[in-house]
Amino acid sequence: MTNQGFDPLKTVQNIRDGVNRFIEEGLSSASGAQVIAVDMYETAQSVVVKAGPLIGVQPEDIDVSVTGGSLTIKGEMRPEDDVQGATYLRRERKYGPFARTIPIPIPINPEGATADFKNWLLIVTIPKAEQVKTRTINIETDAPPTASIT
Repeated sequence: MTNQGFDPLKTVQNIRDGVNRFIEEGLSSASGAQVIAVDMYETAQSVVVKAGPLIGVQPEDIDVSVTGGSLTIKGEMRPEDDVQGATYLRRERKYGPFARTIPIPIPINPEGATADFKNWLLIVTIPKAEQVKTRTINIETDAPPTASIT
């Protein structure tokens, strides 16, 4: 007995459409704000976070803050003015607010943080905190020394 309603090609197409929707819409947070991509690495002196590309965003439209052990980047991608006399055949770039809070996994010094905007990438450099020096602690006790049995 065959299932007349089952179409394997339609199933594959539905899976493909679902994956495409995830890729197109899945990079937004629950609040509707877009999530920007980041790369984070450390050097001997600092932690560097590169965020973007933030195409069409002006540096003055980006808020960057470092609190405790995390970096927050917020802003808004605004659409360009429509081209007069043109009919768009495709518009894929996303517009609207974006936000991302990234935990920094090592101790940092927020006071020395800097941010640069180059080639549509936001580059945030945060100095590492001075490492706490290791201190050996002697254990003191009031108990008399243990006697040895001979």
